Amino acid sequence: MPGFEVGGTIHVVINNQVGFTTEPSEARSSRYCTGGWRAIDSMIVHANGDDVDGVIDAGTLAFDFRNQFKHDAVIDLVCYRANGHNEIDEPRFTQPRYYRVADINQGVVARYEGRLLAEGVLTAAEATARRLAARTRLEAAFGSPRKDDLPSAGANSRASAHRLPLDALQDMIGRLSEVPAGRGHLKMIGLMQRRRKELETGITWALAETMALAGALGDGISVRFCGQDIERGPFSQRHLAAIDPDTGERWSMLQGFARDGAMLEIVNSPLSEYAVLGFEYGYALAASGTLCIWEAQFGDFANGAQIMIDQFIASGFEKWRQTSKLAVLLPHGLEGQGPEHSSARIERLLQLCARDNIVVAHPSTPANYFHLLRDHATTGDRPLFVVTPKVLLRLPTARSAIGDFGPGSGFTPVIASSFGSGERAILCSGKIAYEAELEREKRGIAATIVRLETLYPLPADAIAEALREAGARTLVWLQEEPENYGAGTWIMPRLSRIAATLGIDLEPTVARPESASPAGSFHGNHDHDQHQLVLRALGVTGDGE
Repeated sequence: MPGFEVGGTIHVVINNQVGFTTEPSEARSSRYCTGGWRAIDSMIVHANGDDVDGVIDAGTLAFDFRNQFKHDAVIDLVCYRANGHNEIDEPRFTQPRYYRVADINQGVVARYEGRLLAEGVLTAAEATARRLAARTRLEAAFGSPRKDDLPSAGANSRASAHRLPLDALQDMIGRLSEVPAGRGHLKMIGLMQRRRKELETGITWALAETMALAGALGDGISVRFCGQDIERGPFSQRHLAAIDPDTGERWSMLQGFARDGAMLEIVNSPLSEYAVLGFEYGYALAASGTLCIWEAQFGDFANGAQIMIDQFIASGFEKWRQTSKLAVLLPHGLEGQGPEHSSARIERLLQLCARDNIVVAHPSTPANYFHLLRDHATTGDRPLFVVTPKVLLRLPTARSAIGDFGPGSGFTPVIASSFGSGERAILCSGKIAYEAELEREKRGIAATIVRLETLYPLPADAIAEALREAGARTLVWLQEEPENYGAGTWIMPRLSRIAATLGIDLEPTVARPESASPAGSFHGNHDHDQHQLVLRALGVTGDGE
């Protein structure tokens, strides 16, 4: 598909009955395991795994086909498994006839070695020497020293290589607000032109993101941004391109920003999270200097790509000493829209965190999001998961002043705001902080609200410092998700250690009751429950509103 072409891929299927109790007729509906590739007109070659020369010929044919026609080629390497699935299995229990044939068959090495000896190509001594040399190389590879840990991700600060001056930022916003006449829908052109006013009213989330992309391109860093509805934005907020209503031609808002050979790819992907995220992970590994971003239409949709996240992205360094700077954006927020469009399953991400393998951030301001992407583009060295908002995209109070983007600014892992001189501190992340702050001021309650912008690595020192400065004596973790979802179960033991060190009382988590569903479906119930959560966190009791 467009955006995912690599000039053809060579696929090798090691077809050796690895599912040892499952017969081919039980494993698939097609005659051959390569039947699926017929749908895209690939070249398919079936090769006998015992025939070394035949396998080499199959590989040569596949390679030549791919190079000439720029299309996929598939080798079905038909072979067998000499033993069971593991050391205690006896495959003859379930496949006696199959293994009756396998038992009398010579292994591929012995078979080929015998042929070479018979033809006088090798002597017995030379064959033995080659076998030992191969074994020695294998043992040396296994015994080579390996790096056990990634460098620290820097939980308390993520310093960018440099910041853009204010005049450059202002010029950038002006350029991002320009759409040539007739290039797009009138309503969309109006939206883009109103970006200029954000210099006075505050920068929105979508503009901050586009500025980060433009800044990366200006630094000579290629950008690949992929996902469902990525160009327009899942919430009609992004508009990275204008489409001519007469010709259908696309005009990119980011064109002209690239320097030093940097390339820009904006790819609207199919609704196949598993396939697309797998491709993006591979792309990020191969193009390590590229800012490679994948966005799920809703954070929930990452469920469809969970295998990629679990088996490769989060564990790649632990397994293979291999890391990437892929960025994954997962829109999140409980707003009464139902269970399938609310939760990015933060608890699943945090469960995968260990030994600085990934970064999980939940920024609450456009400026912090901007700096997060800028830092990742310039100095990032491991996968980044960003829990992104929905309602904050257009919330008037969720804006950042232009000064928050320029020199002297940067990503802040913890943002604290105090009202009065109370000793109560509320720690939370995401949009519920805005609701808590609004209710705090409305009721005149003295309390400090601490927004946690980075979940992992946990900025423990920054949290402790914020609590000390606030003079907090009581701490509570507030989240909008049910108690068995969200960050609560992961963060509470860690907050307990921080609270104990500071001599602060840690209250039980304030969250919705445990639930089998990540969110409810009725706005009225949602709004009432959300309000009650905020009141409980502020220490208000007996309020029936």
